[in-house]
Formats: sequence, structure tokens, C-alpha cells
Amino acid sequence: MNTQLAHALFAPKSVALIGASGDEKKNTSRPQRYLRKHGYTGRIIPVNPGRAEIFGEKAYPDLQSVPDAIDHAFIMVPANAVGAALEQCVAKQVPVATIYSDGFAETGEAGRRKQEELLKIARAGGVRVLGPNCIGILSIQPSLALSVIAVLEMDSIKPGPFAIVSQSGSMIGGLLSRGIGRGEYTHRAGPSVRAGPASGGGPAGPLPGGPASHRAQWFVRAVPSPATSRRDRGQP
Repeated sequence: MNTQLAHALFAPKSVALIGASGDEKKNTSRPQRYLRKHGYTGRIIPVNPGRAEIFGEKAYPDLQSVPDAIDHAFIMVPANAVGAALEQCVAKQVPVATIYSDGFAETGEAGRRKQEELLKIARAGGVRVLGPNCIGILSIQPSLALSVIAVLEMDSIKPGPFAIVSQSGSMIGGLLSRGIGRGEYTHRAGPSVRAGPASGGGPAGPLPGGPASHRAQWFVRAVPSPATSRRDRGQP
């Protein structure tokens, strides 16, 4: 993973929340609330055509209306609108997009075809995708609580030496809540907790936590067959 990609993924200077909600009861409100709650210092850009502002942040109808560059987009719109959102990321030259929306390969063959269309858009436009059906990313230092996972309602998470990569968002939540209850997994440093499946061109290689991340834990539910991996990379 190159340095530019690592920064866009784990330490972005600006984050666009596509489909952000001002209703605190909705999951789509969580990333914006969590980012500020846990100390993110970059620019938060809510994108919602029906709102002028959300939680005190100016909201925009689409990415093209945002005057500044965007490092990372978090997509939270219905499945049938994800392709258009990803195309906006391509037009805006957003290097990384995390897709929270579900309704793709996990639903069967029709969903897999829809997911392949997303990957075509991403590859053609040079956007690295995490997801779809991804609960998000959590980095402790520097802070990036870009996730909808409910465990982040806690007041704080202390930095420490662990990096966690999981294909299961619920597993991340369990590790965090149980670890904190036992006084473990709470002292982390570096971009240390990263949750969610990397689908088709997702990040690969060593975790860029550097010396701050001394240990890594992986939870993998399934490994694609060699034929599937080649197909996802566009190889015969």
C-alpha cells in the first residue's frame, strides 16, 4: 500500500458522507457524530440533497458541489443509488470510497452482478473501494471513527499496539466491547482498528501503522477461489 493511499484510507484530511442523516436515531447519522466525538480534526462534508446543514456542518447536494478536494467518501445510500454515488467519486477524483450500503454479492447472483458493475466503475475511474456492505473503519491515532458500528457510542477508546482486520463488523464490535471490559485491546496506537471487507481492488499489503502497530489480528470468513480472485482483478 503506497503512502498516498494509506493516508486517504486511514488519515484523510477530508471525508464526504454521502447519504448523511440529521436524525440521530438512524445509522446514517453515526459516522458524522462519531468522527467528531472521537477527535477527528479534518473536514467533514455531509452530502444530502434535502439538507442545508447537518449537525452544524454545511451540507451539499452532491460531490460536484463541494469546492474542495475529498480524500475519502463514505457511501450510505440505497443499493440502487450506489453506482451513481461512485460515479460522483470518480468525477471528483476521490481516491478511496467505503461503501456501507448492502444488497450486493451477499444477496446472491443478481447482487454479485451489481457489485461487479461497481468494481468496473471504480477500476475505470481509479477509485479504491472498501465494501460494499462494509461497516467502516476505525483508526485511533490519528483519529478516524468512520463507521456506523454502535460500540463507538462509548466515550473514548485508548490507543495501543493492536491492528485488527475483520470481514465481520459484529466481530469488531465484540472484540472492542469485551476487550475494553477486560482492560484489553484498549491501548492502541497508530491506525489500529480497521473493520470491513475489501472487495475488488481493496487495500492489500502491510498495514501502514508502522512501529505503532506491533500486533495484527485477522478475522476472515471466506477466501475467494483463485479463479474468482483473477476475475475480480480483470485477469483471465
